[in-house]
Amino acid sequence: MKKITLLILFTLICSTSFSAPPTRLHTYTTGTTISSSDVTDNEDAIFNYLGAGVDSIKDGTITNSDIIASAGIPVSKLDLSTIATNVSFTGNNTFSGANTLSGNFTLSDSYKLDLSNVNCSSTTEGLLLPQATSCASATAEGQLCWDTDNDALYVGNSTSASIIKPSYKVGSLERDTATVTGTQEETGVGFQPSAIIFFAVEDTSDEISFGFEDGTSYSVYLADDGAWRPSALTSIKDEEATTGDRYEGTVTAFGADGFTISWVKTGTPTGTLTVYYMAFK
Repeated sequence: MKKITLLILFTLICSTSFSAPPTRLHTYTTGTTISSSDVTDNEDAIFNYLGAGVDSIKDGTITNSDIIASAGIPVSKLDLSTIATNVSFTGNNTFSGANTLSGNFTLSDSYKLDLSNVNCSSTTEGLLLPQATSCASATAEGQLCWDTDNDALYVGNSTSASIIKPSYKVGSLERDTATVTGTQEETGVGFQPSAIIFFAVEDTSDEISFGFEDGTSYSVYLADDGAWRPSALTSIKDEEATTGDRYEGTVTAFGADGFTISWVKTGTPTGTLTVYYMAFK
């Protein structure tokens, strides 16, 4: 009877267990007396093993080959919080909830990062750019940085970080035509201009001029005698035709945040010249 019982137990082990059975504690030899304590020890080992559920995952012995591709294990069963190796995603992938990535995250060619379903209806949705009080170090080609001190966006060009602002700026400046020859710096443009259009007028007179500057200057102006006169020597000009007194300005430098005008006074012009400009990046 003992032999039949043992045979049934071993049959159950083979049919229900997919991992290695427990080690046999005692062996039996034909023609010898079997000790009941030996049988009990072997039975206890078997029952303890089966009682644990024959779970090879639990004892950490499962390998990649033990899982078939169609297993369909739900994410809720996996703990991905401490992945310490590179993970590769192919095809379309959807991430939900709060996800934190550390290290580099690189998209291969022909793939895209699609945020079109995010409607930015609150401060917890959307895309937040890298931020710093200074973006001077964000110089990698195409690297974006939000300057929190100046509320401005910068992009790297491999050598420096350039501010991204509107490509034009409209402004104005004044110059007392009684001022001697000298320079005047205009700042606050927000970028380094490459070309500027000027419209200058003196109050209480009919003296106006239109001109532009792009490294070489050209202007057309109306003197106080009502005659239009072109000039290729300056981009701003105020002239009193009857006396020949005039005040002329030419851009001599484009700076990172504006430009510098060099003024030349001829004779004894008077009055305040107001210059409106549109600067282009």
